[in-house]
Amino acid sequence: MINQEILDEIKKLDINERLAIIEEVLNMIRNDLHLSEQIKIIRNKISLEKAAKELLVDYLSDKELTAFKSLDGEDFHV
Repeated sequence: MINQEILDEIKKLDINERLAIIEEVLNMIRNDLHLSEQIKIIRNKISLEKAAKELLVDYLSDKELTAFKSLDGEDFHV
């Protein structure tokens, strides 16, 4: 069904039926947007985890990256 056919069918409905359809369509769009945002968050997290795993050897052995490790036992005062 093309857009114009859908609109022609909607025109045949009374105002309450039209509003109910609009509300349902808006809810579907909100759900799709929410799902899309959740997918972005998950993809970003996976990307960050992958990058961290790839750099793990460097973080464990590179002296420049582990310089502050010597302070791990120190008390921290504000």
